Amino acid sequence: MTEIEKFTRSCIKEMEQSCLELPWEDARTYGDWVAQTYFYVRHATRVLAKAAFRCTIEQEDLHKVFLKGINEEKNHEIMAVNDLKHMGLRLGDYYEYPETSAYYQTLYHLIDYNGPYELLGYFVNLEGLGAIGCDGFYDKIIKSHGEKAASFIKVHARIDARHFQEGIDLLNSLKPEQLKIVRHGLEISTPLYCNMIRRVTQESYKRRTAA
Repeated sequence: MTEIEKFTRSCIKEMEQSCLELPWEDARTYGDWVAQTYFYVRHATRVLAKAAFRCTIEQEDLHKVFLKGINEEKNHEIMAVNDLKHMGLRLGDYYEYPETSAYYQTLYHLIDYNGPYELLGYFVNLEGLGAIGCDGFYDKIIKSHGEKAASFIKVHARIDARHFQEGIDLLNSLKPEQLKIVRHGLEISTPLYCNMIRRVTQESYKRRTAA
C-alpha cells in the first residue's frame, strides 16, 4: 500500500468516527445529514467544472477525469431531496450550517490558489467514506428509514463504490509534486467534513434533550 493510500484511509477513518457519533435512527437527525449533504453536493458539478477549466493542456488526462465526473455527479442532489420527501420532511425544514459552507467554499478557493489537484484530495476521501467507511451506519439507515429514504447513500456506498478504488489508482499514478497538493486537499477537507458532522450531532442533541 502506498503512502498516499495509507494517508487517505486514515482520513476516511477519522470521518467515519465522526459519523458514528450520529444517532442515525433519529429521523430528524438523519434528515439533517441528508440536507447538509444536499447543500454541498449541489456544488459538485460546479467544482468539477472549475477544476477542469484550471487544467492545462499538458493535464489533458486529468481534465477528462473531471469532465467524466461532471456527468457522473449530475443531479445527485435530487436524490437527497427525494430521500427527505420519503421521510415526510422538506429541505426547508433545515438550513445550511456555516460548517457546511466552509466545507465546500474552501474548495472553490483552493482550486484557484493551488490548482485542480486540490479537488482530488477533497473527493477521494468522500468517495472512500461511502465505499469503505459507512458500514457502521449504512444498515442502521436502511433499517430505520427504509431504502426509499436512503437512495443517496445507497448509490454512493454500494452502486458507485468502485469510484474510490479508481481514485486511489489515479493518485498512485501521480508525481510527488502533484501528490503534495492532493495531500493538502485531504488535510483540509477531512477536519472540515468532521466539523460539519459534529454540528449535525450537536443540533441533534439539543433538539432531543429539549423535547
